[in-house]
Order: sequence, then structure tokens, then C-alpha cells
Amino acid sequence: MLVVMCIMALLIALIAPAITTLASTSLTTAAAELRNAAEQARQTAEASGYPVELRVYEPTGGQAGYYTAFRLVKIYETTNQINGTTNQYLPLRQLPQGIVITTAADASSILKTAPAGNEAPTGYNSAATRSIRFSPLGSIQGLSSTSPQTLSLVQSLSPVVANGLPRNFATITFDPVLGSTAIYRP
Repeated sequence: MLVVMCIMALLIALIAPAITTLASTSLTTAAAELRNAAEQARQTAEASGYPVELRVYEPTGGQAGYYTAFRLVKIYETTNQINGTTNQYLPLRQLPQGIVITTAADASSILKTAPAGNEAPTGYNSAATRSIRFSPLGSIQGLSSTSPQTLSLVQSLSPVVANGLPRNFATITFDPVLGSTAIYRP
């Protein structure tokens, strides 16, 4: 019995780092995907001459205080003659299971200043939204500050250590003047 317990302890010791690495990889991938969406919004706005929003969604009835989905929306100031709509909605994309955008003020400052809304995207009864609008000139419109702002992704069940963040997180910074983004990983 002692031998079996030693073998089990050894297996657990070998598997634990692999699980941590897998969670870290998922967090890094989610941050890269969200940053790529922001860069796509900026580039599309500059190329098309129309503002493009990166919208993040906090589903009603979901995990309170966490945004779990995002999409791009091309904003037409007047009715689009091609399809008669005022906005072009790209498909809603979910963050990986267990990865969320935290609403902690120190960790995701852009959520305090970005315009708020409420939508009912496909698959949700309704969802609170925050919109990060990239202008055709490359800047981010509608924020109350010109200093860089942040969105932080975390694993939803990770204990908070400092500044509303756990030990393992990814932060995307947004420069409102230049519209540029960057990822920070501890």
C-alpha cells in the first residue's frame, strides 16, 4: 500500500506542472486572440474610413462581474446602401472555458471609461457590453483619459493576490491616442 501511495504521489507531482502550463497557454492564447481583434478593428477602421468597435460582453445570468465574449462591429454613421443596416456585426467569439475579462477596476481600467450598452446577441437573453471604438484616424474614441488603459484576462476561479489579479493573468494595454495595443504577461 505504501508503494502504491508513493507511485500516486509521484504521478501527481509530474502532472501538476503540466496542468499549470496548459492553463497558462490557454490564457496567453485568449489574450492574443483579443489583442488581434483589437488590431483588426483599428486596421479596418483606418482602411474603410468608418469607425469599428471591439465590444466585450458580460452575459446576463452568467458569471457575475466577468466578460466572456467579444466581437467587432463596423459602425456606419448613416444607413448602409448595400444592406440597409447601420452596423455590420461580425460573429460573436467566446473566450476559452474558464478564461474571463475581469471587471476589477485596477485590472481592467478601460471598462470604467468605455461606453456601456446592452444587447441580445445570438445565444444570450441579454448582455451588458462595453465598446472600444477605433476611429478611422487610428485613435480610440469615447474614453475619458488619454493615458493607456487596460483589459485583464484571468482564470475565473483563481484567487486574487493583488490589484484585483491572481498570480497568473494577461493584460492588454490600449493607447487611446495611437490606438495601439500590447500584451503584458507576468
